[in-house]
Amino acid sequence: VFENSTFICVGCVWCFGEYLWRFKRRDVSVCHDCMAPVDDAEHALFLCDRWWRLRKKLEVITGAEFSSETVVKSMLENQEKWDALCGFVINVLKTREEEERQRQRDPANNE
Repeated sequence: VFENSTFICVGCVWCFGEYLWRFKRRDVSVCHDCMAPVDDAEHALFLCDRWWRLRKKLEVITGAEFSSETVVKSMLENQEKWDALCGFVINVLKTREEEERQRQRDPANNE
């Protein structure tokens, strides 16, 4: 549980366009998945169209809308919800991390 929480909190901040743009690792902060102008953690987890199906599955498991306002309450209700929410976040972050590494390896894709 703590390993997952640590990864969620600090393990993958550099996979967000906003962070990369702020530290001059990318020319724009745009989301590579949906072209939203700001790509940060809130966008990736709660708003990005790429992940809507996974968010809907999560809402079925938790019985609540998945939003920044409801996520902590849902996670603390029981172990099943905690595991589902952590699994979703880790899946999104690991996928984005690997894709960002691929973009970093190929400078033509690093916009």
